[in-house]
Amino acid sequence: NGVYALENKQIYLSKDAGKTWSEFYNIGDVDNIVISPDGKKIAFSKAVHIENLLGKDKYKDLPKTTAQIYTDLNHRHWDAFNEGSYNHVFTVDLSQTVDQAKDLLEGKTFDSPQKPFGGTEDFVWSPDSSELLYVTKAKSGAAYAQSTNTDIFAYNVVSGKTQNLSEGMMGYDVNPKFSPDGKYLLWNSMERDGFEADKNDIIVMDWNSKSKTNLTKAWDESLSGDVAWSSDAKSIYFTSAFRGTKQLFSVDLKNKTVKQITKGDFDINEIVLENKGKLWVTKTDINHNADLFEVDSKGSLKQITDINKDNYSKLVQGKSELKMVKTTDGKEMGVWFHYPPNFDPNKKYPTLVYCQGGPQSALTQFFSTRWN
Repeated sequence: NGVYALENKQIYLSKDAGKTWSEFYNIGDVDNIVISPDGKKIAFSKAVHIENLLGKDKYKDLPKTTAQIYTDLNHRHWDAFNEGSYNHVFTVDLSQTVDQAKDLLEGKTFDSPQKPFGGTEDFVWSPDSSELLYVTKAKSGAAYAQSTNTDIFAYNVVSGKTQNLSEGMMGYDVNPKFSPDGKYLLWNSMERDGFEADKNDIIVMDWNSKSKTNLTKAWDESLSGDVAWSSDAKSIYFTSAFRGTKQLFSVDLKNKTVKQITKGDFDINEIVLENKGKLWVTKTDINHNADLFEVDSKGSLKQITDINKDNYSKLVQGKSELKMVKTTDGKEMGVWFHYPPNFDPNKKYPTLVYCQGGPQSALTQFFSTRWN
């Protein structure tokens, strides 16, 4: 279809790798735009006001009031109060204006993409462009606040019917992705409702029969990052927190064998693409921000970008070392020791002890500019 770009609420299309551009569609003020494979339909999300929870909305004669009125959960999510608007996913045909778009969650107090962090990964077109898959937690009020049971729904743009693809799966089902040949659909799945940090598995659905397989059920670790299909659709790449780091793994679609590809004191974060049998990924460690690396099947890493080379050359960096510490219940706990630059083992230094919150995520070799 070419390359798409968004500017001033207008989608532009280039069919010559960005040399020339033409107007494609006037999309307006929306978020998370996903164009169908056949280039004839667009999915997007937009905040829709459904509930009057602000005083000025509930009482029109009090336009200056700052009161917020709640009689049920969920009144706040992460860093924002619920002001009565919900993220809804829409579809529109290119022959229509954006005002004619279909709201797939019309009138419902559900979010898709999910709050607070959901984006375009929460909805995807089927390969033939006949169905739009989206993720939502179909619950409201206290039931919403207490549950992690999201589902993956498939909306048929021809019939207007919706099917719950993860019906009967009671945990956190997210991140649907079709295989390159269009025969399979994968998603991330937690088994139990209410468990934010349950084991995260890879579910694969045969798109024709709708039969489902848990590829990582027998694997005693948990998916904890990116996931991507191989170009031949015979295996799946993913990242997982492992021994104080985040490493790259693969799982075979046929025999369900999980293979660790990379090893080292670093994190593999994003799987960018597959190029001639090799993967391009982003890699970090405690001293280095993300850069692109090429990974071969044996786990050998070749650096592609070095964006902060000049900045790093001016710094003296401290080393980090993973040590195993005996716990009071007789088990071993991994602890990262981060030493100051020019560390002298014969000197005494003040020590800062950092205990990672969780258990949603592990303390690994991530590079962060956050306060914690």
